[in-house]
Amino acid sequence: MSGNSELFEELPEQPVPEAPGRGTPRLRQPERHQLGWQVVAIDDLVARDHPVRAVWAFVEGLDLRALHDAVKAREGVPGQAPPAPELMMALWLWATVDGIGSARQLARMCEQHLAYRWLCGGVSMNYHTLSDFRVAHTAVLDQLLAGGVAALVEQGLVALDVLAQDGLRVRAAAGAGSFRRRALAAARARREKTNKTEVSRQKEPRASTTDAEARAMKLADGGFRPAYNMQITSAPKGQVIVAVGIDTTGSDRGLVRPALEQLSAAGRRPSDYLVDGGFTKNDDIEWAHENGIKLWCPPVHNKHGSDPFAPRRDDKPGVADWRRRMASEPGKALYKQRAQAECPNAWARRMGLTRLSVRGKDKARAVLLWFALAHNMLRAFALRRAAMATAT
Repeated sequence: MSGNSELFEELPEQPVPEAPGRGTPRLRQPERHQLGWQVVAIDDLVARDHPVRAVWAFVEGLDLRALHDAVKAREGVPGQAPPAPELMMALWLWATVDGIGSARQLARMCEQHLAYRWLCGGVSMNYHTLSDFRVAHTAVLDQLLAGGVAALVEQGLVALDVLAQDGLRVRAAAGAGSFRRRALAAARARREKTNKTEVSRQKEPRASTTDAEARAMKLADGGFRPAYNMQITSAPKGQVIVAVGIDTTGSDRGLVRPALEQLSAAGRRPSDYLVDGGFTKNDDIEWAHENGIKLWCPPVHNKHGSDPFAPRRDDKPGVADWRRRMASEPGKALYKQRAQAECPNAWARRMGLTRLSVRGKDKARAVLLWFALAHNMLRAFALRRAAMATAT
């Protein structure tokens, strides 16, 4: 020990450190300015259970041969290859569900949003191509809507014996100040059929210089603005849209017969047809009765306060039968199903079908068809899940 003392006697004395407590935490702080490469497959951008994958699977099951046949770019022929019809269908269906109604906005989403980038799979998009595709294939959209409904009926998920019709007024792509007076003989003649005395006192109807086919209508907020009257026929049980139509009158009165004729032309004739009081018209009730269809709609209450269900001397067989049915307890129970027909309208508002970004009746109907397809796609998912849960 003495030797060691001599060996280290010149070293300064070292204090014994105290036992340390909790030191400063060691953390990995983000370094966002650091350069680096990131390699990832496009398929890894979205989760395996992301809803956009179900939309793509749905589109892959559609019959799009008509769209493929219309493609001009062929092997051995010069020209730019367009995006695949499946991709365009999937983009607009997903955009409709997402509440996107503008081709420009959709084009931006294809660059910025992961779900849209996943759908594109590296295919570049521009809003001109998206906008043109959206309104160019209404015949195909009609076929897809009919085919989708037929598939659900075949699977036993939807029945078409009871159908309901409801109207939805959607703002047109025109301002109220764009209306000017011009001769619209067809519209005036149509109004004269229902109220000739009132029309005789009116001035010539006005048309918008922005969208000549739009008409000023009373909207849900009580204001009058350019709009289209969109008609939706659906199956209350299942809430699946069966057919759509579009009209340029602000009233639903008289629109039952055109809708039923459209259904009959497609091979669908319901036994019972439910509408609200705005559609009530004796001529339509009588026509439906003659064609074996029971039209259910509430009677119009007159200012005298008389019983609307009481028989009248001038009632024809169809109207007389309608009064009896609507006054009966089974009839009242059946008519309660009409409330379910308002659900597609609510979904339409939720999906952004409040104001159009296209002009013209035909293009407006194309937008309505996209909504109907997107809505039925979601309903098909829900109905099949419910059927599977019941089976297990």
